[in-house]
Amino acid sequence: MRSKRESRALAGFLGFTGAGIVRYWARWLRQGNLKEGMQTVEGDSYVALHVAAEVLAGLVSVVAAIGLVTGRAWATIAAAFALGMVAYSTINALGWALRNERKLVVPLLGALGGSLRGLAALLRRQEGGGAVGGTAGGRIQRRHAIVSPMGGVLTYCPKR
Repeated sequence: MRSKRESRALAGFLGFTGAGIVRYWARWLRQGNLKEGMQTVEGDSYVALHVAAEVLAGLVSVVAAIGLVTGRAWATIAAAFALGMVAYSTINALGWALRNERKLVVPLLGALGGSLRGLAALLRRQEGGGAVGGTAGGRIQRRHAIVSPMGGVLTYCPKR
């Protein structure tokens, strides 16, 4: 992030979105929607795996938010990973919501927009550290690469 303000804004987005995802699925599960447990089929696929993926996205988002707020070194990687998970989950959920529950379309578009904006902020931060293989003060910067859940490769430079 370019500033603590941006970092707090991203943490707020991830915390709010992650908690919302977990809350949605907890309520859905409490309503008894997994009638056959892990074998429950919805639309020719096991819905429990979809629920697990989205709950994991929510939990990773909350953990990343906590990391950003507390200034942990791993928070940038966790945030990039969480934002990719949220973007993927949101796009997937939009396909369902457009056919089944249109009132969810606007919040899902908000989550998608927020996740893409958050990824853009992380990439701006990367640009601030120099190009890949660049130097800082004459030293070669140590870079780490991560593969996002969306299949892209991100790199970052840890602050020294």
